[in-house]
Amino acid sequence: MSAVEQHHQKLKHFFKTDIVKASQAGDFSPCNGCNAKPTLTDLATILQFNMPTSTIPLAIWSLALLFLISFGLAIITKRRVTQIGLADAQQVVV
Repeated sequence: MSAVEQHHQKLKHFFKTDIVKASQAGDFSPCNGCNAKPTLTDLATILQFNMPTSTIPLAIWSLALLFLISFGLAIITKRRVTQIGLADAQQVVV
């Protein structure tokens, strides 16, 4: 039997016996000493993120600022395009 077939047989046996037993007991431990059920002490070790989340008024002000900047850029672009058009018109007349 090749090494691959032996490994396949070991996995097949593991799935048939150990995982089924752990699942029936209500506790799945993938390795010795591992516990898949989180406890309060496990959850206490999770890092807490202290970064404040954006509130609705702050989000509205951010959107308003974005629209204001976009509107300003649109006006500046329109003026420049108009200037280019006027320069072209003057060259044609002369």
